[in-house]
Amino acid sequence: MELIIDSADVAQIKALKELCTVAGVTTNPTILTKSGREATEVIQDLIDILDEDQKLFIQVVKTDYEGIMEEAKKNFPASS
Repeated sequence: MELIIDSADVAQIKALKELCTVAGVTTNPTILTKSGREATEVIQDLIDILDEDQKLFIQVVKTDYEGIMEEAKKNFPASS
């Protein structure tokens, strides 16, 4: 069984990573909005705190094929 955290709370995710083995993080636009921060900033922070072998799932918001593919291909810098 894998533990996937459903959150955009970077501090909380860091704390959980110290307590147990986390396979990754999943989030969506609603959770990102509730963080009170810009979604791109939160996503970059998640990339930075996750290890190379941990997964990151982010739900897209577009509903048409072209829009979904555009969002899916958005580039973020690799972990610093």
